[in-house]
Amino acid sequence: MSNILTELCIGFVRVGEGELLRNMLRNRKKPLAKVFKELDAFTKVPEEYTETSRSGGTVSIITFAVMLWFVASEVWQFLYDSEIKFKFVPDDDVSDAKMTINLDITVATPCRFIGADVLDISKNTIPTFGSLEEEDTWFEMTRLQEEHFENMRHVNLYLRQDYHSLAEVLFKSRFQQMFGGIPKRSKNEIPNHPPDACRFHGSLSVNKIDGNLHIIQGKVLPIAHGHAHIGMMGPMNFSHRINHFSFGEPAIGIINPLDGDERIAQIDMINYQYFIKIVPTEMMGRYLGGTSTFQYSVTEQEREIDHSKGSHGMAGIFFKYELSSVKVQIFEESESLVRFCVRLCAVVGGIYATSGKFKNIPEGVLYGIVNSFLFLASKRGVPMAPGDRVDEPSYSLLGSHDLTLSTNLLEGSMNGT
Repeated sequence: MSNILTELCIGFVRVGEGELLRNMLRNRKKPLAKVFKELDAFTKVPEEYTETSRSGGTVSIITFAVMLWFVASEVWQFLYDSEIKFKFVPDDDVSDAKMTINLDITVATPCRFIGADVLDISKNTIPTFGSLEEEDTWFEMTRLQEEHFENMRHVNLYLRQDYHSLAEVLFKSRFQQMFGGIPKRSKNEIPNHPPDACRFHGSLSVNKIDGNLHIIQGKVLPIAHGHAHIGMMGPMNFSHRINHFSFGEPAIGIINPLDGDERIAQIDMINYQYFIKIVPTEMMGRYLGGTSTFQYSVTEQEREIDHSKGSHGMAGIFFKYELSSVKVQIFEESESLVRFCVRLCAVVGGIYATSGKFKNIPEGVLYGIVNSFLFLASKRGVPMAPGDRVDEPSYSLLGSHDLTLSTNLLEGSMNGT
């Protein structure tokens, strides 16, 4: 049995080889262009068999307009739209690196009683990094200042809560800072009592290492390998309002969590602590530019200083910052040219193929309406115009042949019963 099957297979192969050889010999004398023409899988309908119509022209114009709109949309998206990507890499920029601390904070204690200082883990202090400006002011704000601060606080709170869903929008909109500094007081809005608050503002260029920025009682007195605060000790009000607190250069899409933060102390001798985690950030791209800056997250804590209750420490405001060893790279990723071409071909081909189906809809609807009207008119005996005659309902939903066949079948079934 196996021998018979083997011989049959060999026979089929020989027959196939012979047929292929005959085809090759038959096409040997044909021109190459004619051979390729016979291989054309996309046959064309001759022009004499095509018919143009008003509805077809209308659909063609609409099709080309829609096609042009979609093509322009795809080209705009390819040229100007991009996706924001995030990448985490080790931060290797640590040798002799610097970063800037930008601060604008108002404390409800006169400037002569308190002072601001920075101390990092290398024991360097504020004389090494620069100085902050101290300005006597009033803690109570004017109506315009209060509106400005409340708007800033509400907007920043909303952005902090929904940052992950809004990050790409913020980067592409080039959002940097919606609010500027606190408006100045006019001469009519100056209170009748002496200033009761101190505003610390400015920038410090510090080492890119962990440190502690604090505002406490007394003025700063630099000493070797450390520092001290000299001043009158006693209960003080450390209620404060943070107008701005950031690290590094201003950058697009970066939200500073402490902007618009306010803490009102109900009692004196309160210790406010802000534990800040700083993440170095690099931005690259058309929307982002080439910027190196810092983002941060913060955890807040406050407690009363009462030595009689075992709560020891020092009253004041402490910003304890720590650098992350991981750097975030934010960059833009555009669509590749190959993918753009594929999308463009799909859009054009899909619209062109779909328009052929829509072209037949008006003609089909019109034919159905006329066909139904004539069929109902012939059934109900509606009078026709003079000279018209209807021998049989030639215009019917079934067609004359189908109607005759249905009548014969009905008569046969009746005779059989």
